Amino acid sequence: MPTRKSKHIAKKSKRVAKKRSPPPAPASQADSARLAEVARNLDLELDWFFSYGEAAAARGTLSMLPSHLAGRVLGSDAEAATARLAIDLAHDVRTTLNRVPFHDTAVLRAMYSPRAWPAAVIREFSTLTPIAVRIFCASRPWPARTAHQGLETAAARELANALSEKLKPDALRSDAERTFGGAMKAYAEERAVG
Repeated sequence: MPTRKSKHIAKKSKRVAKKRSPPPAPASQADSARLAEVARNLDLELDWFFSYGEAAAARGTLSMLPSHLAGRVLGSDAEAATARLAIDLAHDVRTTLNRVPFHDTAVLRAMYSPRAWPAAVIREFSTLTPIAVRIFCASRPWPARTAHQGLETAAARELANALSEKLKPDALRSDAERTFGGAMKAYAEERAVG
């Protein structure tokens, strides 16, 4: 089942391709389905890496794979094969991220690192919430905060307040889509090379 992020990635990839290249030949349903599958797999891979794989690799405790790869490991030694595949995947993702421009890697890390957000911001920006919060924070770099709040948390709270005061989110959403789409495109291109 496609995730919300993978649907957004596939949709954004199509929009970015339309804007930057001459009109392609009509794509078949098979081509569209393959593009959606690739976008979904990249989404699952990055979600796995930033929410689990990176830290587990640093601790030497990798034992799980993203769902799109987990079903491929069969046999009597499935646990060891899973660990080997997880180590290889974490290495491949890290290597790819090291080749991607730092800005794009930071966007992907923000997008896929788990955090809690105000409900109003999530309602408005859905999966793009982390990017929208960062862009909003860049335009207001010193939000009021307590000693226990991080800058990002304070910016998210201010964004929620601005939304309740009738802030028009369209430009912010558009910036977030463009920023995330560019980062995913850079990652996908480097991942295809590696």
